[in-house]
Amino acid sequence: MKIFESFVLYFSIVLNNKSLLNEKKLRLFNFVLVFLIIGCNNKVIPLKNSYQSTAYEFSTALDKDETWSALIDLFTTKGLPIKTIDKADGVITTDYVSFLNSYTWENKDGSLINPNAFVVCSKFRGPFTLTTSFTPTTLTGQWLVRIKQVSGKTVVNIKLANAKGTIGSGDINSQGDLTSVTPYDLQVESTGIFEKSVQDKLK
Repeated sequence: MKIFESFVLYFSIVLNNKSLLNEKKLRLFNFVLVFLIIGCNNKVIPLKNSYQSTAYEFSTALDKDETWSALIDLFTTKGLPIKTIDKADGVITTDYVSFLNSYTWENKDGSLINPNAFVVCSKFRGPFTLTTSFTPTTLTGQWLVRIKQVSGKTVVNIKLANAKGTIGSGDINSQGDLTSVTPYDLQVESTGIFEKSVQDKLK
């Protein structure tokens, strides 16, 4: 019997027999349900399109010192933790930041579900996934900024570095409790929206 048919049969038995609806049986039912949802051929779906994989570069009318001060103020205002500041070399590096509040997935045609998100990540789903994807457990990365003078102009480079994402797949015991998590790695790419927002602030 196919897994889905087994699931439907089991589900029907439980719902139609109230004597089974005690705590122990419900825990076992939840275990079977979670096992079917988590364990049935779930997989990471690669991104269809290419994104901002190289540094985003633009020039500004501000001089180097003004640009430096504006970037520090901007990162502070946005609550981005700064890890490295080297004014002599014009380098600013943030600590790892979470993108769980600003990420998106691709539609089936490769377009972004939320075109205003800072990053796009691959989906993780399977035959019983009812939503677009399971929600990522972690999505992090660092912003690397370089300021330099080129032919009398102030040029800014911004790049998303060390971007990574994970999603957990749990092992459930007979009591229906999560006992361990095996993370799956997700693709995470910049959409260019954050970089453009910085450019707009430095005009």
